[in-house]
Amino acid sequence: MPVEVRVDRGRCRGLGLCSGMAPEHFRVTSNGYSVPLVPVVRPPDDVALVQDVARCCPMEAVEVTGVEHPVAGEAGR
Repeated sequence: MPVEVRVDRGRCRGLGLCSGMAPEHFRVTSNGYSVPLVPVVRPPDDVALVQDVARCCPMEAVEVTGVEHPVAGEAGR
């Protein structure tokens, strides 16, 4: 099932954990915020990866929606 990936700029501090874990899906821009490189993720392995990134983000800034149980750090639970 495809999922949508977003980064909440109000929470993001540009720590780079997401881009370190999934460089094919995230990068930290020159203004210091992470951005998703692919806003809709489809392959199951990639969906699992971006869900893991959302769970690991210390600022709970990575949001993954469109799954049975959305993951947005603690905010989506």
